[in-house]
Amino acid sequence: MHAEDETDQQERLSWHLVTEMCRTIGAALHRVQSAGQTLVMVEFPRTVREMEGLSAMEVDLSTADHAGDGARLIAGHRALIVSSDVKLREQVKKVCQDIGLTLDNVPSSTLAAQRCEQELQDLIIVDERINDERFGRLRARLPSRQANFPSIEITYSENAALSLEGGGMARVSRKQVGSQLPQALALEMSKIL
Repeated sequence: MHAEDETDQQERLSWHLVTEMCRTIGAALHRVQSAGQTLVMVEFPRTVREMEGLSAMEVDLSTADHAGDGARLIAGHRALIVSSDVKLREQVKKVCQDIGLTLDNVPSSTLAAQRCEQELQDLIIVDERINDERFGRLRARLPSRQANFPSIEITYSENAALSLEGGGMARVSRKQVGSQLPQALALEMSKIL
């Protein structure tokens, strides 16, 4: 076999792998070849900017009318709250019910790990008082089962605003659960929708 034939076969295999990856993730792929040059353009179905815009503007779940597209996308998914605070669980349950998100609850990080081994939820909400080393190990394992696994921490710090930390976990103020949690849910769920 000539070196030129081998190079052509490797190029065809590489191109086939690229086309299959794009097909799998739903990206549009365009290739233009000219003498000695190949131009490839990959058009992804959703960009980070689009997801941020979707969560902030199109999926405004804090309004009274939850029948929008965003709420329909979230409806039917399952969330798990990890908290021993009954009042907090009830507040979170009401917000989740309003947008059609099914909510399960466990009072400890040990039980959260057991629940996730049995059945992986679509999103986890954790009380910062339960966000311990065991919960950290659970979070470290989740990306192996679902990349960009959605997580929200409810924090008790004064004047905490809705934020997305570098670790990928949105943070919501305990005092503002009713107003901040719907947007945090939309932001986090946009990672997997």
